[in-house]
Amino acid sequence: MMKKRFPLFLTCLLLICAFFAAGAAAEDAPHEHAWEFVSHVDFTCSEDGYDLYVCPVCGEEEKRITDTASHMNELVFEKAATCEEGGEEVYVCTVCGEETKITTPPLGHEWSEGETVKKPALFTAGSVKCVCKRDPSHVKYDPVPSEFSQDGAVRTQVLLILASAAISALFTAGKAIFSKKKRQ
Repeated sequence: MMKKRFPLFLTCLLLICAFFAAGAAAEDAPHEHAWEFVSHVDFTCSEDGYDLYVCPVCGEEEKRITDTASHMNELVFEKAATCEEGGEEVYVCTVCGEETKITTPPLGHEWSEGETVKKPALFTAGSVKCVCKRDPSHVKYDPVPSEFSQDGAVRTQVLLILASAAISALFTAGKAIFSKKKRQ
């Protein structure tokens, strides 16, 4: 009886192996995927949103990105930059609560041309008042050099006048000393 069943058993075994081999070959055989939509996953702050598709022939999955990961930021604080202080914007994600700060540097002063407060004289400096165009409460005073220190021609004339005055004084003093000795 064992001899009669062995060929039947062997035939069944061969059929089963052939069945599985044919199925594996069909799954591994190149084919054009017939994608079927399975599900949609919404994006989060840290993961992209996508649609999931599956090929019913081979079971391969494909994710198709629909939205990139992104925070849903809302502006919660804003301070504009000034001449001397930087600005700041603070955003908070309405989904995860993550806070993002963006800072900007100070703008710096933008000074006016200035108005003369005191004109320079021959030996004294003058000054000019400048006001910041961005914030009129910011004022600076710039010095203006005296005429003597800024003009070479004036300086030369003054030195010549001083030299001649010194020579004249020496000549007068010498004359006085000489006449006093002559009288003695």
